[in-house]
This record gives sequence, structure tokens and C-alpha cells, in this order.
Amino acid sequence: MKKWIILLLLPCFAFSATAFSHEAYRDPHRHQRKHHHNRHGQQHYRFAEALQIFQSRQPCPSTGASYGACPGYIIVKHARANHPSSFHWQVR
Repeated sequence: MKKWIILLLLPCFAFSATAFSHEAYRDPHRHQRKHHHNRHGQQHYRFAEALQIFQSRQPCPSTGASYGACPGYIIVKHARANHPSSFHWQVR
């Protein structure tokens, strides 16, 4: 009788051990997620995404286009953070 009880309970312990191991898994790229906020409350962006948002919010001064090249101007990043507010237009 004891052998049957042990054999019946053995799969339950094996399943619970794998469940606990998955709970302990940590995402190695969690610091790269774009919806996290830094200590100043600003949202983290990747460079290309921040640049795209900047161009859509601040169109080219010479053509008014919110995408593509801007003749006579370059985009300058003036802070370390990848945030749309870190960019500005500068005359060449």
C-alpha cells in the first residue's frame, strides 16, 4: 500500500519542482524594456525610437516634413539619455 501512495505522489512533486523553477526565472533583458522609467520619471527609449518620436513632434524647420532628410539642418543629441527631449535641430 505504501508503494502505491509513493508512486501516486511522485509525479505531483516533480511537477511542483518545475513550477517553482519557472517562477525563479528572471528576464536577462528586463533593463532594455522601453516602458520602464528612470529615476527622473522619464520613459526609457531606444535611440531609433526616440529619434523617430522627436522628428514626428518637431518637424524639419526648412521643409516641415516629419520624416526623412532635412536640408540645411542636422539633429543634435545634447544629453546622454535616449529621450525625444534630448534632441534639437541645428543649422549645418
